[in-house]
Amino acid sequence: MLNIGQLIELLRNTRAGHDGFTIEIPPAGGLDSFKGFAISDRYGEVDRNEELIDLLFNVLKEQL
Repeated sequence: MLNIGQLIELLRNTRAGHDGFTIEIPPAGGLDSFKGFAISDRYGEVDRNEELIDLLFNVLKEQL
């Protein structure tokens, strides 16, 4: 089992990670909290999910 930090580090070592990426973390409450977590690269949003671990795993799978 990988933790969130390990998934981020693995993602950094992929081709997508070489250009950099941004992880968007929504606020805990309020109107924007329903949007979920998102990963963006220099071209725009790559993926979005309600769970950070699922988001990171899905993006990593696509890169490998």
